[in-house]
Amino acid sequence: MKRFFVVIVLCMLSACGKSGSADDSVSLTGIVLNYSQEGYPSVSINGHGVGVAVKRVKIGDVYGGGSHMCCFPLSRSANQVNVELTLHGGSKVVVAADIEQPWSEMPNTAGIHILPGRKIVIEVTPGGSQWPRMDLLDARIKELGLKKEVDYQAKMQEIMRKQQQPQNKEEDK
Repeated sequence: MKRFFVVIVLCMLSACGKSGSADDSVSLTGIVLNYSQEGYPSVSINGHGVGVAVKRVKIGDVYGGGSHMCCFPLSRSANQVNVELTLHGGSKVVVAADIEQPWSEMPNTAGIHILPGRKIVIEVTPGGSQWPRMDLLDARIKELGLKKEVDYQAKMQEIMRKQQQPQNKEEDK
C-alpha cells in the first residue's frame, strides 16, 4: 500500500514537470501579469489557456499574478513563442513573446509579462511566485515615451504601511 501511495504522490508532483516526449519541452504553470492599458478576456500559449479576465491598468501599474493555470508545454530551446490574446469583442491577436534565457534547472512556472504596446516577455522560474517586473515595465515605458500614471512602488509601500497600522480600538467595542 505504501508503494502505491508513493507512486501516486510522485505522479502528482510531476504533473508540471518534464513532459514525456523526446523533445526538450517542459510543462509549466502560467501566471499572467498585465502592465498594459488593454484588458484581455483570455490569454493562450500553444493553444493552452494561461490566463483569464486579465484587467487593463493605468501606465505604471500591474494586474495579475494571483491566478495560476496549469499546464502548458514550452520548449527549453525556444527563444520566442506565439501568445494569443483574446480582445474584448472576441477578436484575437497573436504576439511573438520573447522567452528569457537561461532557464533555471527545475522550471515549473512561467510568468507571462504583458507590457504596454503588446510586448510580451516570458520568465521561466522554479517557483510559483511571480513578482511584477518593474525593470521590464520601466524599460518599455521609456522605449515608448509614455508617462507613468501610477507609481507602483509608492502604491505598494502605502498598502504595506496601512497593513502594519494597529487596529482602531473603537472598532473592537
